[in-house]
Amino acid sequence: MQSVSFGSSLGLGLSWRSCQSPSLPKLPHLKSRAHPRRLPKPVKAREDVEEGVKPSGTSEKLDPKISKTTDALVEMGAPIVNNLGFSGVAGLSVAIAIKVVGSVVAVVLGLGFVALQVLSYYGIIDIKWKVLEDNLVEALDVSGDGKVDKEDAKIILDNGLRLLSQGVPSVAGFCAGFLLGIKIF
Repeated sequence: MQSVSFGSSLGLGLSWRSCQSPSLPKLPHLKSRAHPRRLPKPVKAREDVEEGVKPSGTSEKLDPKISKTTDALVEMGAPIVNNLGFSGVAGLSVAIAIKVVGSVVAVVLGLGFVALQVLSYYGIIDIKWKVLEDNLVEALDVSGDGKVDKEDAKIILDNGLRLLSQGVPSVAGFCAGFLLGIKIF
């Protein structure tokens, strides 16, 4: 068997057997060398795990710690998945898409602002920022109080969610998925 040493200058004394050696042990969890990333078949009955009996389709007994962790994850996640359903996945997808598009728009607006400032600095153009601000406030002030505030944001968000969730089987699931997508992704 060939052995390759590395890390000896650091005093680690690590060695690694060459992959060309015919005496390398075969990995027990792989059935075929043609598909080294094949996943084990899922367990069909939870009773098999609790009794410690080998489930059908697997070659080893399941580790009880892994089984308990899986059960805990399923118990925590099942209500979320059941409640979200199709509408929740749609809301999650819309939120992720809005965040991605919003990031691109923010980059474009930021670069546009920098370009305008550079042109203004060199005297090529003259920007009337007060006029631009007044036009934006007029467009975004949906409550009509003369300023853009929390009320305007609430109205715009409410109208947007109403538009996006129109005709969806579960509006609550859509909104939950949307909020989950905005918060996590």
